[in-house]
Amino acid sequence: MARINYGEIASFGDCVRKLNGRDRRKLRNNVWIEKEDDVMRIILHHTAIITYYRSGTVELNSGGFRTVTTKANMCRFSPVGVGQQKGEWYVRTNWGTEFPFVDGMRLSQEWTVSPV
Repeated sequence: MARINYGEIASFGDCVRKLNGRDRRKLRNNVWIEKEDDVMRIILHHTAIITYYRSGTVELNSGGFRTVTTKANMCRFSPVGVGQQKGEWYVRTNWGTEFPFVDGMRLSQEWTVSPV
């Protein structure tokens, strides 16, 4: 199993700090952070791959693009790691809990997964 690097953004508050009063900011090539009311989105190309809610919930979505780039950006800009084994994606928390990855999955602050 590959080592997973955990991200530089891990919460709604981290998003607020990164934006520094703006509504939109480029994080890296083809990756933006955008604010909309009480929601922060990490956008890769035109897909919101990570959505942060003020409540602490985090939503993950590949938009059907299960690529190395999507996975790397999910790891870099979310509080969880996204890995792959035998072609299947999974999500791993800092505590080693693993869940199968499903587009639109929501993780609460207690690291429980909400059905899609």
